[in-house]
Amino acid sequence: MRKFEIQKRLNQEQYILDGIRPSSKNYQAQRQKVIDLKTEIEFLKIQEQNQAKNNADKKDN
Repeated sequence: MRKFEIQKRLNQEQYILDGIRPSSKNYQAQRQKVIDLKTEIEFLKIQEQNQAKNNADKKDN
């Protein structure tokens, strides 16, 4: 559920970024927000994979 909320926020922030010219002073700050959200989503994906792997390992024992 958290990943879905972050993805929705990423889409909103990406939309805002697309409307800003790269020469604008606000561009870098907005770009960093988008990068941070993408990183957070990647982290959650890895966390889910590790959790699934740990659950599978527990079932095997």
